Amino acid sequence: MTLSQLIIGWFYYGIVFMGLSVLATFLLNKVTTKRWLPPLIINAVAILLLLGLAAKGLVPPNQQAYALYFIYMPVVAASVLYNGSLVAIQRIRIFMK
Repeated sequence: MTLSQLIIGWFYYGIVFMGLSVLATFLLNKVTTKRWLPPLIINAVAILLLLGLAAKGLVPPNQQAYALYFIYMPVVAASVLYNGSLVAIQRIRIFMK
């Protein structure tokens, strides 16, 4: 699988998960003051859900790579990119003043 296939798969299969991740990051940003904390919380919850579902047998062994590449990774990447863009915009605003 090439990187371009992976990214296309993210936007085709993981767009709902990415949108919900951005929404969860937005809500966590309202609660916390640290920008690095919401992606870590989302990462921890996503890992726990993925491992829990695999342990219960709800994710078959032949589908675990799919769940990792197209559900877990887009969720964490969307959260990190959302907060990274917020930090970049904030620093640009400070620099422009």
